[in-house]
Amino acid sequence: MLHSTSNPEDIRWNELPFVSLVLIFKFLENTDRFHAALVCRSWLFAFECGNLWKNMSFVFRGDMFDDTRKALQFTKKHAASLESLKLTFRRTNVILLKETLNNLHYFFKYLESFSQLHSFQIKNFFHPFQVDSNTSLFVNRTFDAFKAFIKAQHCLKKISFLNIRLSESEGLEILNEIADQNEQLQTLGLTYFFEETLNLYKNPTFKTTLEKFSKLKTLFLSYQCISEDILKILYSHPTSELEYLTIICDSRENLLQRIHSNNWLLLRRKYPKLKISFHVVEIATLEKFQGILPPSTQISSFNYRCGLSLQSEENLRRHAVSIIQYLNFSFAALLNEIRLEFGFVNIPHLEPAVFDLLKNCKWLQVFTLSGVLKAGLAIKVCEIALHEGSGDFFLVH
Repeated sequence: MLHSTSNPEDIRWNELPFVSLVLIFKFLENTDRFHAALVCRSWLFAFECGNLWKNMSFVFRGDMFDDTRKALQFTKKHAASLESLKLTFRRTNVILLKETLNNLHYFFKYLESFSQLHSFQIKNFFHPFQVDSNTSLFVNRTFDAFKAFIKAQHCLKKISFLNIRLSESEGLEILNEIADQNEQLQTLGLTYFFEETLNLYKNPTFKTTLEKFSKLKTLFLSYQCISEDILKILYSHPTSELEYLTIICDSRENLLQRIHSNNWLLLRRKYPKLKISFHVVEIATLEKFQGILPPSTQISSFNYRCGLSLQSEENLRRHAVSIIQYLNFSFAALLNEIRLEFGFVNIPHLEPAVFDLLKNCKWLQVFTLSGVLKAGLAIKVCEIALHEGSGDFFLVH
């Protein structure tokens, strides 16, 4: 029978077994780990154990000097232990210090020399930077260190780029290196990976590079990268086991290319359980919407977000109901997730269209609607969910 200690003050906390301390630290958030490491020397030793630092996430804010300094200190100690790394660069209007860029340069150099990651995600890298003549040399040097770090990775199973906006040559160079060095890659995210004016679906090098990813299960692509040839690569590959395909459509990009419905059917035939998601940002008219999203896509998830301009709001008022009706007519039998973000736009006749859509979506698990809504809408949606009795989850803002 176990007995609790009568007086906790009698416990010698600094003499807890090292292995036990490490296990306890694994359950703590990073901030709590830092605080616990100040207790005594033995707790500090446990804090610095490499097993605690296999997964790490860094957020760089403002001028990023302090954040990049801390990240550099971390990599000097624990780069060899890292298996998963996530980097997020917050948008900023300040011109970066040379010291900040220098920290980033050595941060990537340490990662290049000592890390072999299994998972890597980066968001907004360099896109928010404002470069002047005094820092351009440091920016280029930092970006070269970033590319060298990517090229040094040989064990990646997951890599995701979000809002990087690279030139065609730089993007294809990095992508080709990833394909050549990581045969076991299963997740590839190329969301706003290239500059928005590029039409990658026409580039033969991009097609050849995409063919090299033979083990993909999850793929994120901007619409600028999608074409009939790209879909043919996906459904013709003998070893691919694609399970999730997410396509991001943004009105800022060229959305002129159209894909014949037969190609979507062939893709579905190759992968009958494939979950196709479309994330749409500010598509102005129903005609354009139908062009990029024909019924043959058989999507299971749909996300729509309104733009911020006055013209975007006017387009939404005119076409939102028609878009919802089109979703209802074409995809209601397949959809299990719908997210609609209408901002502060008051849309006439929205409620009946939403009600009809929900009644016909028999497999829906998540529904999110944000915008200027009537108070009774949430109650009515909950009534529909309860009436269906399927245990599905609905969320309305």
